Amino acid sequence: MIDIIIPAYNAFETIEKTLNSIAKQINRKSLSVYIINDGSEKSYDYIISNYASIINITEIKINNSGPGAARQVGINASNNEFIFFMDADDILPDEYSLLNLISIISEADLAQGFFVEKTETGSNVLEPQYCYLHGKMYRRSVINKNNISFDEKRRYNGDIYEDCSFNILYTLCCNKIATTNDIVYIYEYNPNSITKSNKDESKHLRNYVDAMTWLEKEISKRKIEKEHDIAWNFYMICFHSYFNYLRTEEESKFVFTEMSQIKKMYKKYIDKLPYDEQLSIYKLFDEPVIPTISFYDFMNKISDE
Repeated sequence: MIDIIIPAYNAFETIEKTLNSIAKQINRKSLSVYIINDGSEKSYDYIISNYASIINITEIKINNSGPGAARQVGINASNNEFIFFMDADDILPDEYSLLNLISIISEADLAQGFFVEKTETGSNVLEPQYCYLHGKMYRRSVINKNNISFDEKRRYNGDIYEDCSFNILYTLCCNKIATTNDIVYIYEYNPNSITKSNKDESKHLRNYVDAMTWLEKEISKRKIEKEHDIAWNFYMICFHSYFNYLRTEEESKFVFTEMSQIKKMYKKYIDKLPYDEQLSIYKLFDEPVIPTISFYDFMNKISDE
C-alpha cells in the first residue's frame, strides 16, 4: 500500500536506524521499501539481509546523481498508490507514524503531520512546511495525472532545494490536504548532508533561485488556476531567499543581483494577494535581520528594479 523511497549515499552508519524505525511500524506488512543506492562505495545488501524477513525491501543501484534523481528512480520503480520519502539518516518517531498518515488520506491528495528537526544545539517541533518532503504522504495518481517529477536539469548541479520545488508543485495540484497534529517524522542533524556540508552561500542561493525558476515554468505549463495559492508561495519564497542569505550590505547587493528571477516572480504574483494577507506577512516577519533589515525594508527593495 505504501512505497517508502530512501536515497542513500554512503549511509552505512545511519541507515540501520532508519530501517529499524520502519520495521517497527504497525502496518509494516503493507510497506515496500526502496533503497536507492546513489553511487555509494558498496552495496547495502548485507544490511538489507537483516530486515528481509520483516519488511519488503529492495536496493536499486544508480550512478551518483543526487537525492532528487534517486527519488525519481524510486518513484519510477515502485507501484503502490501511496509514496513516502525518507532520508537515510532520519527515523519515524513511533510505531504508528505511517498509520497516522494513512488514517487521514482516504479523501485527500496529501497527508502530512508535524515533524521534529534536530539541530547542532537541540531540536524543534515544526508544523508541516511547504518546502519540505518530511512527514508527507503522496498519492501516485496525483503525480501521474499531473506529470510531476523532480527537476531533471538540476540533478547534476548540486541538487539542493529539489525537494522544495517538487513539493510546492505537488501541493498546487492537490484538491485536498489532510493534516494531523501528531509528530510523524524526525529529521536528524547530519553535518555531512549536502545542505549542511556545503557552506558556499552563493551556491545555495543560485540553486534556490534555479529551483524556483523551474517551479514557475512548471506552474505555467500546467495552467494551474490557483492564483492565490501560487502568489502566497512565491511571496514567502521571496522573503525566504532574502532572509536566509542576507548577511552584510555587500552580500545584500549580491543577493539582489542573483535574485532577478525571484524579483520577476514577485512582481507577477504580488497583486494576487488581498491586502490584509499582505499585512499578515508583514506582521509575521517584521523583525530585524542582521542587523537592521526588516521585512518592510525588504519589500521596498525587492519592488525596485
